[in-house]
Amino acid sequence: MSNLKSIYLRNLIDDFWKKKKIIGIFILICAVAFAVLGIQQASKVQVLTEEQQEEIDDFNEKIKEYDTTIADVEESLKLANQQIEELQKYMDQSIYMKLDSQNIQVASVQYGLQTEANTGNILNALNLYINEGGLKEALSEEWNDLAVETWREIISTSITANLLNITIVHYDEEQLKKITELVKTRIQEQVPQIASVQGNFTLKEIDTAFYTKADVGILNSQNNNRNNLKNYISNRSDLENKKISQQNNKKSYIEKNEPEVLEAKTVNPKIQMATYMVVGILFGIMLPALVFILQYILGNRIRSKEDLQHANLNVVGSLRDGKQYEPALERSMMDVELLAKQQGLTGIFLNALEEDDITKQTALDYAEAIKKAGFQTETGFRVYEDAEQLKKMIESKGCLLLAQVGKTTYSQLEQQIQLCQRFQVKLLGCIVIG
Repeated sequence: MSNLKSIYLRNLIDDFWKKKKIIGIFILICAVAFAVLGIQQASKVQVLTEEQQEEIDDFNEKIKEYDTTIADVEESLKLANQQIEELQKYMDQSIYMKLDSQNIQVASVQYGLQTEANTGNILNALNLYINEGGLKEALSEEWNDLAVETWREIISTSITANLLNITIVHYDEEQLKKITELVKTRIQEQVPQIASVQGNFTLKEIDTAFYTKADVGILNSQNNNRNNLKNYISNRSDLENKKISQQNNKKSYIEKNEPEVLEAKTVNPKIQMATYMVVGILFGIMLPALVFILQYILGNRIRSKEDLQHANLNVVGSLRDGKQYEPALERSMMDVELLAKQQGLTGIFLNALEEDDITKQTALDYAEAIKKAGFQTETGFRVYEDAEQLKKMIESKGCLLLAQVGKTTYSQLEQQIQLCQRFQVKLLGCIVIG
């Protein structure tokens, strides 16, 4: 069946409203019947035997063991994921991990210290500033490419007598020079701060040199980080497999060993009655709805003008109870006349799908009104079978369908719509009787 025959919520609501008294009584009966059933069920208190209780305890203990193991694995997975994330981030961002062990760019800066204060304290303060202090403070946006946060591994210091030696390594020569200049600037800026605590001193730059070297130790350290990441990932995979295995084992154990009764049940009669009553009400609503839906699906006849409106057919008028036009015939004709003029029609064919007296009278009423509106009109009752009537409809180039509730079928409607489309006849709308 075509899309003309669809189920709409509005149809169900209309059916419920039309038969609200019968449905209301049915819902009440269902609610009472289910409430009585709920009270009966509530009176059945289940008591466990000693063997049943022992079986349940063993079962619950085993399930608890599975849950504990799974929770431990999940906690280990969190730690593994954290380790992988942190190490991967380090490897992606670290300058050290990007070094080529066979082509390391090196900067060496040497300072000499002159002071009457404690040389060791001053040099240690400088060393602490370089390794742990403000030397690595964030830079402005224009210096972001220097990656200050990763300097710890590429800057090293050593102290000999009153000499401070600073070594900086990098994979890029230009970047290395920028970092070296910035380090020297920040160290000189720090001198007054240290002098205010340790005593006056002079820090003199003795030498700055740039060169290239190879260092297998750096390669070994890089490989160690890479291997650690592989081990972390492998460990995570093992943990994920273990979790799946434990979950499957738990599921299998439950399927094979779950007791038929897991606990003794005591039920509040009032709650049980209320619950069953709600189920009864829902049952009382759903059963009529299901009947209406099946009736609508299996039925083959038009049920109301609303069905056609919901299917996007233009209902220009209807006749209720064989007596009253809705809207009034004059109002309905205003729509028909407007539609016909928009399509450039001079004639309107009345295609009646039934041949009873009420349909004939309706066709006669509309034919007179159409003629008064200045259009030619013809009426046909067997357009699909009668070639002469079909010719008249084609010559009119426009038509109105007359369908009757409870008699006209959806197949008839579809047949006539397809006929209009095939011969390019403008279907202005439908008049529903009943």
